[in-house]
Amino acid sequence: MLMYLHPLHEETQYWSSNPLYHVQQIADIVPLKKYKKLMECLHLNDNSKSPKQNEPGYDKLFKLRLLIKLLNHRFIKECSVSKSQSVDESMVKFKGRSSLKQYMPMKPVKRGYNIWARADSTTGYLYQFEIYCGKTAGTMEVGLGPNLVLRLTETIQNNGCHVTFDNFFTSVALMDNLYLLGIYSTGTVRTDRVGLPIVAKLKNSMKKHASKYRVSTVTGITAYIQWKDTKPVTILTTGFDSKTNVSVQRTQKKRQ
Repeated sequence: MLMYLHPLHEETQYWSSNPLYHVQQIADIVPLKKYKKLMECLHLNDNSKSPKQNEPGYDKLFKLRLLIKLLNHRFIKECSVSKSQSVDESMVKFKGRSSLKQYMPMKPVKRGYNIWARADSTTGYLYQFEIYCGKTAGTMEVGLGPNLVLRLTETIQNNGCHVTFDNFFTSVALMDNLYLLGIYSTGTVRTDRVGLPIVAKLKNSMKKHASKYRVSTVTGITAYIQWKDTKPVTILTTGFDSKTNVSVQRTQKKRQ
């Protein structure tokens, strides 16, 4: 707790002879050598059971896997599940050396740990999360986004929840699958996704505030909506129809 309230660059600095770093309250509790020995003995998993790097079941997060499972279980157990939730990614800033570190130049936080999360749309309460370990060597990540959404929503099936996400995750197949699992969903979608109506491929000549609406002829479940703001906004949804009007607030050019 004291280290959290008084953060330093290195743990050993709390015992430093330099008065700029030395924290007497911590140094008096335990000597540095004893502290290091205690940290060596502190484990969250049995390292002897960890598969080798080239063996099946190898997990970069093996040492933390039990803790991650415990946290996810506890987050779900201690909450009241709301009907409006969101699935998205979150970057935890980190510039040190780690095979888990990701580089995403278009994000505000460009380097760090990439975490997939399902959270409450209003309060931001975290229900469930996964830490991205990177692409497995020699494999192709087919359907990474949709598979993540399906895994993160396993505990809210048949609850009538509405889940939103962005165009990294959205596909026609995902929307249909979620609906059959009792989950309504809405997400922006890339116009080159498989299964979209022909109007999605046509050159856009819509006037501002005009819209297009189509429903899947295969399942009759997923609706395609395109609305022209300053640019076309393309959405797939199983939770709304073309007659639903909703007012929202947003910031544009420093104005609400």
